[in-house]
Amino acid sequence: MMVQRDETWKASSRGVCLVTRITATVRTPSGNIQAEPYTSSGTSYSQFAIIQVGVNKFQVTRVVSNKRRK
Repeated sequence: MMVQRDETWKASSRGVCLVTRITATVRTPSGNIQAEPYTSSGTSYSQFAIIQVGVNKFQVTRVVSNKRRK
């Protein structure tokens, strides 16, 4: 599944399955970079984001709130 910058992807359903790992590859002008994956023993959380944490360094993280600051 390819998701563009600032784009949101939604699954139609995952049933009762818990999320244990989410991986991502970020396409940059420097080439494809593997983001540090999100791992868990099993979570029911369903919102995640890829954030930049350094130069050519990215991380998949759980979104704890979707409220935007003004």
